[in-house]
Amino acid sequence: MNISNNISNIYPSSIDNTNFRYIKIDNIYSSSILITNFPRFISFLQIIDSIPKKYLYDMSIYIKKQDSMKILKELTYYISSSSSEIKTINKNQIDIDILGQVKEDAKKLRKEIQINEQEIFFVNILITFFNSDKKMLFNIIKEFQSIIYSKGLTSNIANFRHLDSYILNLPLNRNKEKILELNERTFTTNSLSNIFPFYTRTIFDKEGVIFGFTQDENKICNIDIFDNKYINSNMCVFGSSGSGKSYFIKLLVIRLFLNGKKQYIIDPEGEYINIAKKLNGNYLEISSKTPMWYFNPFEILEYEIDMYKEQVINYKIEEIKEILVYICNIKNINEIEELKKAIKEVYRKFNILNVENVYKMSSKKRIYVDKKIINSDLFPIFNDLLDCISFKRLKIKIKENIIDKYPTFTKSTNINLNNNLIIFDTSNLNIKIEKFFVNKIIKSIVYNLKYNNKKIGSSLVNKNSSIIYIDEIWKYIKNSNTTEKNINLGEKIFELFKTIRKNNASIVAITQDISDFFLLDNGNYSKSIINNSSFKIYFKLNFSDSEFLQKYYILEENELYKVNRLDKGQNLICFKNIALTLNVKANAYEKEIIEEKINEDNNSIE
Repeated sequence: MNISNNISNIYPSSIDNTNFRYIKIDNIYSSSILITNFPRFISFLQIIDSIPKKYLYDMSIYIKKQDSMKILKELTYYISSSSSEIKTINKNQIDIDILGQVKEDAKKLRKEIQINEQEIFFVNILITFFNSDKKMLFNIIKEFQSIIYSKGLTSNIANFRHLDSYILNLPLNRNKEKILELNERTFTTNSLSNIFPFYTRTIFDKEGVIFGFTQDENKICNIDIFDNKYINSNMCVFGSSGSGKSYFIKLLVIRLFLNGKKQYIIDPEGEYINIAKKLNGNYLEISSKTPMWYFNPFEILEYEIDMYKEQVINYKIEEIKEILVYICNIKNINEIEELKKAIKEVYRKFNILNVENVYKMSSKKRIYVDKKIINSDLFPIFNDLLDCISFKRLKIKIKENIIDKYPTFTKSTNINLNNNLIIFDTSNLNIKIEKFFVNKIIKSIVYNLKYNNKKIGSSLVNKNSSIIYIDEIWKYIKNSNTTEKNINLGEKIFELFKTIRKNNASIVAITQDISDFFLLDNGNYSKSIINNSSFKIYFKLNFSDSEFLQKYYILEENELYKVNRLDKGQNLICFKNIALTLNVKANAYEKEIIEEKINEDNNSIE
């Protein structure tokens, strides 16, 4: 085979370069454009999608790496000199503003090089169109320039240089043309990755669940938040009312449940009952007058025995006393002493005097039966406690403030604390009581996690991952009060974000009131919570909220740009220097679970 003859077959037989507006290659007209300016943030796939598929074109991207240290020195010198220039410039506000903005841009570029370790590149983008009709060719170019201009890009037609542009689009690796030097634009590594047209980012962790579908390519984004490649499994989810945030969380709960994860949800608005019923989860309604599930504070649990051992009875006495003193607002010393005495007495009546009495025993041999705890109905309840109290006024307080208000805690436990889905409905509670219960719930969950992980052993711990969701977390951050003993919930939640991974668990903070989320301690708790979350998910935000996040350096400028352009049902997920816009979609099974209504008369699903 004669290779040289075959190559010659692809060469044009003639090129007419006599017109400055185009060149004629055999019987085809060709004209080129150069991208001369870019918006701050854009996915180049948007440009490719802007070119109608019927058009014939070639595109070349020329990339030249620069000496970052040299540019860093030049930037430092420029920032220093521009500061002096601003002081000496004529008092023209427009000139001052322009020079100030350029100085800020230089500072940001310096930060990208120094702190974020970004490399610097010179980039040229050249697009050459072809058509057999030269009038149609001009129309194509004019239309394309209008389309990309609407997306923030400007371009120039390469008049007088169409032959140079055509040659640059051929696979000859010629990159020293003057036309390139005149149109070079500076890009950082991250910016360059965004414009590269044939680069597709696939996020697919083998053991993960679907978080959404990428906006540009409709590819599945499948994430395993417990994968060791992530610093931690924590998540923050922000979004204004009606943005699709709650729908996404419900989808995530369903998918993680089907993936075998244990999940606990603190639900301050009572909106997860459908999911609990359809997935056979436990739904503990704290303020309900007719609850389906009960939890008895007098019951002694496995993790409590493991933690307090021989002192577990004393621990329970103090724990119940604290609950009653707080909720019933008991301040009289004599009443508190009577309360403690009555709690001891009620345990004695039920023959629970020490840790051995908590375990089942064989009636014949008087030996423990595999260290199984006695049945729930063998523990005292609050009504039993009333029989042991001699102070009438104290009895009335407990009846009115506990038994009448919170029936959920007045019967033997029927909730399964090892269920894979447990939802705590804290709706219709005043914030003081709600904080108290949330504090107790979180404490119990964490202790139970520690015990279960210890019990199953390290070899199986990764298969027993757990997630704690705190919806409307702003309520507990905003209203934290350091003067209330044990109820500084903001600090406790913050500590949980730092330590939860040790228990092979994740914590998810969800909120729509971002300004309130940052109220406590000048936003330090909130910033720490976000910084200790590997995954940040943003839905459509009010403009003031998105600006608020940028003010606290939570959102980078490119991320803010994307968040402000989200539609309902879209989110921006940020993790590991990745920022992806995702479309949230549910299948028919998931929609059935989320969208069904509950019949309020009989509490059943319609």
